[in-house]
Amino acid sequence: TSATYLSQNGMDIERQILSPTAYGLANASVRNRDTMYKEAWHEYTDHPWAGDLIVERNSLSYPHNAFIEAFMATGTFGGAAFSLLVLIAIRRAFRLIKRNQAMAWISLCFFQQLIGSLFSGGLYGNAILWGTMAIMLGAEIPRVRPEG
Repeated sequence: TSATYLSQNGMDIERQILSPTAYGLANASVRNRDTMYKEAWHEYTDHPWAGDLIVERNSLSYPHNAFIEAFMATGTFGGAAFSLLVLIAIRRAFRLIKRNQAMAWISLCFFQQLIGSLFSGGLYGNAILWGTMAIMLGAEIPRVRPEG
């Protein structure tokens, strides 16, 4: 098996995958993200109407979460507008999967980018998220006609 091959070639699978600390809060990256999320949300609560900066003041970095970043940088109205766009795109993506399976792969790309934007990257540089969301918002989705 793959696990046997990897362990025979110096990769300690049990330590890297099965260890309780491998994905826990002991991981420095997870702690850093948690701190970034909290500090970015604090930036939003300090400037809730219009937002403030495109980066969090302490780390001078974006928070690695599209929704938190949208609220932090653009305030309540911008964050709500982004959230509404995403919700509409999600609805249309599910419709596209259901009604035009040949084009379902575009919806899947959108979902993959959306999920990724919750944990990594920033809004400004995520061209694939914006592109797939634009396709979802602008795609012509066939109507289901009642048989009869």
